[in-house]
Amino acid sequence: LALQYVNSISNLSSLMNEELVSGVEKLVAYVQDNDINTLQMPYIQEITTVIDSTVNRFWNWAILAGRMANKETLKEIVERGRILSEYKDVMINRAISNAQELTINGSTIPCVNTTVFHSEIGTGLAKDHPFALTWRTGTKGYVLVSLRSDKDGVDVECIAKKLGGGGHKHAAAFKTTIDEMLSYLK
Repeated sequence: LALQYVNSISNLSSLMNEELVSGVEKLVAYVQDNDINTLQMPYIQEITTVIDSTVNRFWNWAILAGRMANKETLKEIVERGRILSEYKDVMINRAISNAQELTINGSTIPCVNTTVFHSEIGTGLAKDHPFALTWRTGTKGYVLVSLRSDKDGVDVECIAKKLGGGGHKHAAAFKTTIDEMLSYLK
């Protein structure tokens, strides 16, 4: 859908060669596969780690898309992603090992304050718990709270909706104030 939208507003494909269009299509397919959590694309972890590490500027994405269209440079992307993924896994496991317990909605759950990898940390924390919570401070005094549950866990979308947010059954989020977040931690 994202590629169709870009093409419809700017006729992007007429400005790019066939190889770059192919790379953009691959890039969008990997983003989609990760976002909807199907994780079916080859080397999904490695490639999405490289995507996540790319500075959000149009030309950076264009360069990455061009590199994804070429088999040799795609191999380099996968190798870079493998190395970055090893580091990412260490950081995720370190955060998980520093979890604190929090009681929310009648359940005692693991909680971590993190500015990175909130989805992956939350998913790791949710194993063997009803759900898990990660949080980080946002702009204007708000706290962004992410909830995750395992496949047999509770419906975190219902919890998030009660608190003014939304999401999906196993991945949801809401905003709150710092004072309200601190009251949860008491």
